[in-house]
Amino acid sequence: HTPSVSPTSRETSLTRMAVIKEQLSQRGFSEKVIQKILHRHRKNTSCMYESKWQSYVHWCHQRHSNPLNPTEVLIADFLLYLFEEKKLCPATVTGYRTVLAQTFKFFPNVNFSIIDNDCITALMQNFRISCPAARFKTPSWDLALVLRALAKPPFEPLTTLPFDLLTFKTVFLVTLAAGARASEVHALSFKELSRSRDWSKVYLKPSDHFLAKNQQSRAPDQRRHFCI
Repeated sequence: HTPSVSPTSRETSLTRMAVIKEQLSQRGFSEKVIQKILHRHRKNTSCMYESKWQSYVHWCHQRHSNPLNPTEVLIADFLLYLFEEKKLCPATVTGYRTVLAQTFKFFPNVNFSIIDNDCITALMQNFRISCPAARFKTPSWDLALVLRALAKPPFEPLTTLPFDLLTFKTVFLVTLAAGARASEVHALSFKELSRSRDWSKVYLKPSDHFLAKNQQSRAPDQRRHFCI
């Protein structure tokens, strides 16, 4: 059963979580099971999925189409809109395709695969050859110039450096030296700091509660650490 979209509901947002929950409820799953399924992604991933889903819903409403009753033609037109009118790169369009596939797989009435559909796959291939990968270019900023600037006023001497500039300098140098992700830098714990006896090396670790996006466990042997 495909929910109809009334003129009134077209003016309101259909959240991704709500439409998936409705489909699962109709299939007879318990509330506890539904909640587990709905929250199978991390919060930031779910927010990103919702943002892309809302773009699709808004586009469907603009062309008076039912977003909950997709066809391969509708999906192909939406992806083409993202590529030609929104000027999104093929990799970003692929992200939207993944969100739609991850949503409509819970809809029993959707009898085609958004990922494996031959026409949609061919369309994505055209996007990729239309936008060949750009050649690597030398960064427009000079690291040596930045480091020299950090060794001069207003970033020196450290004893008179304002706390905000000291923070900027410290975070930049730690991030550069550790090669860590932004989330990992945010999670670094002062309590976990250790060093070699002669200060030739400093060891940094995120908080015990931190779990990286591509990390499966918080077990001690899988905890990340950075040597500077």
